[in-house]
Amino acid sequence: MKKHADIVVGGPDTLNFEVGYGPEGVMAVYFRLSSEPIARTIEPEDQPDMTIDLDERGKLVGIELINPIGHGSLRKVLDGVARKYKANQLHEFSKTRAEKLQELLAVD
Repeated sequence: MKKHADIVVGGPDTLNFEVGYGPEGVMAVYFRLSSEPIARTIEPEDQPDMTIDLDERGKLVGIELINPIGHGSLRKVLDGVARKYKANQLHEFSKTRAEKLQELLAVD
């Protein structure tokens, strides 16, 4: 599997993302917001093909979008998760970067 990675630094927080490719194109994108160990993973009922990783305090560690093309606007998805889990790093992920990543993922 081929991978693309980027790191976005905003103040004390760092957002790290990795895109995994398979034979049919983009398979998943993972946003890592913390170096804390993952204590549990949830699959939101309203967001198929998404997993949310939380630390033992319930703070957001990472987000995986499986088959990200099916998620529509990446900016809207990230904003929704950022609001729900109070993840400032996602708000710092600039509109330009989200648009460039969306182009990379070939999301409409």
